[in-house]
Amino acid sequence: MRVVLNKFKLQIEAYHYNLAINQFLKPVYRSWLDLSILAGSLLPGEARTEA
Repeated sequence: MRVVLNKFKLQIEAYHYNLAINQFLKPVYRSWLDLSILAGSLLPGEARTEA
C-alpha cells in the first residue's frame, strides 16, 4: 500500500510542477522579458527567450 501511495504522490507532484511552470511561471517570465526589452533594461540578444 505504501508503494502505491508514494507513486501516486510523485505523480501528483510532477503534475503540479508542470502545471505551475507551464501555466503560470512561463507566461510571467515572457511578459517580464518583453517589458524589460521594451524599457531598454535588456537588449534582445542579452537574454534567452526560453527559461
